[in-house]
Amino acid sequence: MLIVSAPSISAAGFRYENGKLAQEGDTTSEVQADCGRPLSKESVERVKVNGTTVNLDRWTYDLGEGKFLKLLEFHDGILVDVNDGSRQ
Repeated sequence: MLIVSAPSISAAGFRYENGKLAQEGDTTSEVQADCGRPLSKESVERVKVNGTTVNLDRWTYDLGEGKFLKLLEFHDGILVDVNDGSRQ
């Protein structure tokens, strides 16, 4: 029996409506260039994460009606996590 599965995108990435992929390791500049301006941006300044102090930024993207918001977290300008928010 042959089993075929589509490639999945981990919790640390998402495909924006224009087909561009934002994924872990991308910079804030790359994400904004590929996905456009986020719905909102939050800067938390310096926080301690796993014993290291980083600049923390959180961005929210709205992918459209019926889809989940995407919540992106950046440490020192590098994308480290993508989670689903509420459904629009």
